[in-house]
Amino acid sequence: PPLFAPCTGNYLVSQEVSLTTATDGATIYYTTDGVEPDSTKTVYSAPFNVSTTTTVKAIAYKSGMNKSSVASATYTFPTEVTNIAALRAGGAGFYKLTGEAVLTLHTTTRNTKYIQDATAAIVIDDASGVITTPYTVGDGITGIIGTTSVYNGSLQFVPVANPAPATSTGN
Repeated sequence: PPLFAPCTGNYLVSQEVSLTTATDGATIYYTTDGVEPDSTKTVYSAPFNVSTTTTVKAIAYKSGMNKSSVASATYTFPTEVTNIAALRAGGAGFYKLTGEAVLTLHTTTRNTKYIQDATAAIVIDDASGVITTPYTVGDGITGIIGTTSVYNGSLQFVPVANPAPATSTGN
């Protein structure tokens, strides 16, 4: 079956996808719309870019041999939401909060931060210390990227990238 580089994952920037197969002389066909590939689909000839959440499926054919199994890779990019209420409404997923949220409390335990905006609030569980930008209570933060999950019955946001410096202070 075809191999993907890079592999399935969450990405913040456009990815150049390459397809290979261990079978010399095999032709790879692929799709980016979720349809199962066959020998009538797009022939892979060069790396291509994906910049939105996309599942790529590929199959390899070689004359005189059985076709390969279908291989797939999903490239997930964050869903942009403008406020915390929209973030909370989306449930578990990968998000970028584009609106400003204000830091209301932070603790050293698990690098926990509490943020809110005019619509809602959420806890940021930063146990891995991804957020290294120094913020103080009352700072506005924009562009937080991470995943949401439920822990002990509460929705939490786990960052995957360090946001930029505070967009406002003294809130």
